[in-house]
Amino acid sequence: MAIALFNLGFRPFFLLGSAYGTIAMGLWIGPYFPHALAWHAHEMIYGFAAAIIAGFLLTAVRNWTGLATLDGSPLAALVCLWLSARLLSLNGDVTALAAWLDLLFLTALLAAVARPIWQVCQWGQWGVLTCVAFLVLGQAAQVAAIQGWTDDTRLGVQ
Repeated sequence: MAIALFNLGFRPFFLLGSAYGTIAMGLWIGPYFPHALAWHAHEMIYGFAAAIIAGFLLTAVRNWTGLATLDGSPLAALVCLWLSARLLSLNGDVTALAAWLDLLFLTALLAAVARPIWQVCQWGQWGVLTCVAFLVLGQAAQVAAIQGWTDDTRLGVQ
């Protein structure tokens, strides 16, 4: 029997994203403030907002195209990617592994919503995919900064 939580993309991502936003704000206002401004910026964009965007797109693309988007185990795997990066970042610092998991999550999300849009040739929806692609590029810049490939740690959050 399937778990209803993973029937539609908005269910796990809206639930966990909103819970994480609340937790992350509490952590930032509490012991991490004001030293973790980079962490706060990253987590609000690539943690909280990315989850809400994922939930919306996985549900909206299904409605726009009439084709199924991720559900069941594939959706649970995508949620686990996102959640793993969040748990690794709860110490007030975005680790290299968390940054790579975020990049993998956003890339998988882009592929998951691009496939049905491509299949039904809804070219008008490519603007939405472009926005997700910019999130992927922003997170790639974050990975570059965390890996030390660039000196500018603000890349991807400005």
